[in-house]
Amino acid sequence: MNLKHDVETLSLVRDLREVGSAAKRGDSNAKVHSKTDRKNARRAVGKITAHEAADDAQRKEKERQWQEEEAQRMVGYHFTEHDGSNPQPSLLAVVTFLSREMDRITSIGCPICSQPALPKDPDKLQAQYQSLADAKTEKEKKARRIARQQRPERVYCGCWYHHSCLDKYMREPPFGAECARIGCDRGRIYHPDWPATVELERAWAGKQAQAREIADAAMFL
Repeated sequence: MNLKHDVETLSLVRDLREVGSAAKRGDSNAKVHSKTDRKNARRAVGKITAHEAADDAQRKEKERQWQEEEAQRMVGYHFTEHDGSNPQPSLLAVVTFLSREMDRITSIGCPICSQPALPKDPDKLQAQYQSLADAKTEKEKKARRIARQQRPERVYCGCWYHHSCLDKYMREPPFGAECARIGCDRGRIYHPDWPATVELERAWAGKQAQAREIADAAMFL
């Protein structure tokens, strides 16, 4: 529930307490109206609470369905080939993978912006992984921060994105979308650095609700 409903609930609870306190003090007006007021207020609080419980149940059901879909989707991945549980006696698998991927990534673009996923200049690539902590000036820190947003990220389907492009694609609707690369048929996009789809959708909805409440407050003032 958003802040508006929380404020309404707190207001009703406050009214109930005020009526109860006035009745104990012997206020005749409170005694006349307290029974009806408290009955109506309790009914309103009950409706709000029931609405919140229904929303929570709906979110839990949606998350459960997503987890089932995610489990079915992950069946197609053979993690034992890459997670170290089936070690090889040589470095052939690693060298083959690096050779294939490094040759491919230099010739493909990010599916979002179509710019090269990996810069051809080694200095630019190094700058994308430099820490902000040892930057000597604010200008240098800003330049490193911008460079880090362009560092390449590989998702589970094997496609490469810029970090900033992938972050925006994952955090904005439609949530649970498939890979943006044309011809990629591996299903929903996934990266371990980004939380589950339900959490991303919830965070986005929270930001939208906060923005609306700020706009409403600005109009009121």
